[in-house]
Amino acid sequence: MPKVLILKPLHEAGLSLLAAREDIGLIRLDAPTPEGIMELIGEADVICIKNTPLTDDMLARAERLQAISKHGVGLDNLPMEALSARGIPVATVGDANAGSVAEHALMLMLALSRRVMQYDARARSGGYINDPEWPTHELSGRRLLLVGVGRIGRRVARLAQAFGMEVAAFDPVADQAAQAGQGIVYEADLMAALERADIVSLHCPLTPETDKLMDAARLAAMRPGAYLINTARGELIDEAALMAALPDAGSTLGGAGLDVFAIEPPQPENPLFASPYIIASPHSAALTVETGLRMARITAENALAALDGTLQPHLIANLEDIS
Repeated sequence: MPKVLILKPLHEAGLSLLAAREDIGLIRLDAPTPEGIMELIGEADVICIKNTPLTDDMLARAERLQAISKHGVGLDNLPMEALSARGIPVATVGDANAGSVAEHALMLMLALSRRVMQYDARARSGGYINDPEWPTHELSGRRLLLVGVGRIGRRVARLAQAFGMEVAAFDPVADQAAQAGQGIVYEADLMAALERADIVSLHCPLTPETDKLMDAARLAAMRPGAYLINTARGELIDEAALMAALPDAGSTLGGAGLDVFAIEPPQPENPLFASPYIIASPHSAALTVETGLRMARITAENALAALDGTLQPHLIANLEDIS
């Protein structure tokens, strides 16, 4: 009997689909540890995984493995080179979480631009009149730079345009011809694009090339008062450089909205949390009720499709690598 290894709890919407199949067995590790994975991975034909790291050593023990079903779209916790070498496909949830993450990115832009945290505190303390220390701005007419225009980036572009924003993008691998007519201005030079943007929003994957993409030099290139949004991966930003770029340190960046951090779960002692110019959330951009249901269901469906030989090619993240 083929078996599905589930790393971390899966919502009932997906778990029930797997449990209904009497011809497969389920192995659940609700609190996976490296030792626990090493002990059980050899029994798995398919793995359902969220953000638990899967290493080359673990994969070496997975002799029965046919596919991985990712509860999400990020692949940085998986040994992609080794998986591709063995011809093991990785199926993602496609655009199931794109809408939620895009809305969250817009929420962070609005919260920074309208000083939500500061004015919430002002209202709770009996304040009333607009505080000149915390000037607010409209999104309309401001220039948004998207670094990455995949599924989520394109959703953010549409939402931003609805607010009257001018949208630019930097993405060396984007198919610009296929996306013509969407009102996005594509930039060829990231440094020059940063200098012209009022808000920069990161939507690119974590790779060796994008690790600490927003370093001290690129943060310094951003115009005074600009905001940085990150709902992708925390490692895209050099956090020490970001701290140094904020007004707390006498610099000119307007602030940042961060859903992701270099170390997760976020650590309370992170200096960024002491800054009033930071708005943070705990990697929760995709965790709406609606998205949680969709992601769990698609994760389960992909696992079953892998076993049945009907996995949809458009959901296989490493299809080009293994074809």
